Amino acid sequence: MLEKPIAMIGVFNYAVSIRDLIKTLGASGFGTVLTPMDFYPQLSRELGWRYWLGTSQDYDGAMPFIEKAFALWGDDESRRLFLETLLYRLESNLEFLTMISSGDCQYADPTVPRYDTNLLMVDGGAYLGDASRCLARHGYRIDHLFAFEPDLANFRQLSTGMSKTAPDGGISLWPCGISSQTCHLKFSEGKQAGSRLSETGTSTVPVVSLDDVLINEPVNLIKLDIEGAEVDALKGARGLIEKFRPNLAICLYHFPGHLWSIPLWVRELDLGYRLYYRVHQHNSFDGVLYAIRG
Repeated sequence: MLEKPIAMIGVFNYAVSIRDLIKTLGASGFGTVLTPMDFYPQLSRELGWRYWLGTSQDYDGAMPFIEKAFALWGDDESRRLFLETLLYRLESNLEFLTMISSGDCQYADPTVPRYDTNLLMVDGGAYLGDASRCLARHGYRIDHLFAFEPDLANFRQLSTGMSKTAPDGGISLWPCGISSQTCHLKFSEGKQAGSRLSETGTSTVPVVSLDDVLINEPVNLIKLDIEGAEVDALKGARGLIEKFRPNLAICLYHFPGHLWSIPLWVRELDLGYRLYYRVHQHNSFDGVLYAIRG
């Protein structure tokens, strides 16, 4: 009797459910199906950075921090998703994360307490303006938008799009990234939504600290989806956050440790935030920390 063939899934993104792929391949006669979570630990050096994919070293010694982060969440849904995300990543158990929020409501999840209706918003990683349009669809008025996008091709499209669908209030477009200080950093460009700051980047871009450029701007929402640079951006906005206590919507899926280190950093500010976690796409992608001021 012939053995059933083995399949290896190379798809690793938010758009296709790996669980559904496995079911389809199994129904087509494949016996063993290997996923990116199965082979990344052996090929991590060759594959390099791949969002939240990691090795055991990313979790060795992290359990005390993971436990502290688990205790921070403000509702049962956040705790469920936090644990299921960990189990999905560590055990490759694809039965977890069976229920996720719609991608249409990322940064405006209706199961999380609402922000102030009139927004003074920082959009870090504005891309083509998706986040501000999403917020408008969910009933928010943006009184002023500070949009930061370092990829020039994206920025041109953002500028063109905003001239047609600008928010209700004012808008400031910044062709630069956000970091812990104002300087120039290497950048990997031309990857659309995946363009990012990177030491192996072939170009350089200006980056700014929000504390340097938004002095005394009473922003009430900071959204960050900047391909792994979220920690540095938050450090560069600490003064702004401590002074005005804006609501925060911060992506947690670009590196394994961000899932717990970023919530812990926000809690250490001791500003009375209530913390929520939601996942908006397949395969643990688009996980967002919502820090809502009390």
